[in-house]
Amino acid sequence: MPISGVDRQIPFFFLSGGYAKHIQSSPVLNRLLPFAAVIVGIFAVSSARAAITKGLSVSPLPVCRSGASRPAAEESRSIFRSFTAIHPRRFNMCQGLPASLDSVPAVVPHVCGCGGHGAAVSAKPEVGRRVPASHEMEMPEVPFPSARVLAVAGAGALRELVRHHHALLRKSEIGHLFAADDATFANLVERIADYVVEVSGGPAAFTPVHGNTCMRTRHFPFSIDEVARETWLAKLLQAMDETGFPQELHEEYWAWMEAFTVRMINRRTTKAQPAHLPYALAQVRFGAPSHS
Repeated sequence: MPISGVDRQIPFFFLSGGYAKHIQSSPVLNRLLPFAAVIVGIFAVSSARAAITKGLSVSPLPVCRSGASRPAAEESRSIFRSFTAIHPRRFNMCQGLPASLDSVPAVVPHVCGCGGHGAAVSAKPEVGRRVPASHEMEMPEVPFPSARVLAVAGAGALRELVRHHHALLRKSEIGHLFAADDATFANLVERIADYVVEVSGGPAAFTPVHGNTCMRTRHFPFSIDEVARETWLAKLLQAMDETGFPQELHEEYWAWMEAFTVRMINRRTTKAQPAHLPYALAQVRFGAPSHS
């Protein structure tokens, strides 16, 4: 009996000649063969998945810092240009992933690059061992300010917030990250204010002068860890209160900067992910602003 339809797609090369002839001559077996092949395929995939899972099951291990290298600035700029070509607005300043991209790799436990953790102290390192690839730090989505922020606050209030915030930062424990010279520091703050106003929908005073530069790349020369980020955020909360920044905008502006600052971290001091601090939690952690 000739094989037709779906049956033609069933490979017979794995059967000996005698078995193949027997199946081809049996109508019942000929009809059951496609279902048998599907069952065998499902079993093979399940077995392979179990083997891979068993082989890759690892516990979170300490982060190894020795020999770590930082990506070259030019490479970062090249990657950023590719991102902006895909989605110019959402990738502005290299600060987020478009909602349409849902193929982001899942976060896996970090594995130390030396591959020696977890073994007995006296154990001899295995020659030719391989350490699984890992994802060290999760970059959350960054929600840029809506047009409402500029409409309610105005460019003047945004600039005042930036200036006061950085004045507080300059006197804080991370003040060494900023220029000691007053004129240089003032120029830096005005550039930041230009950026904040522009991304909030105001006049383009930053990009025409400084270009559509990745802010993460700009911060690479400075050592910024998780503690420095939280200091930056604490002073922002204080500045919003002390400048009278519109209360109805606090949560939206904070959501932008809270996620934005994760990308500025370039020195890790813990294997734990940077703290996610929604506005309500930040008020508890850093002290709720007073509105007297």
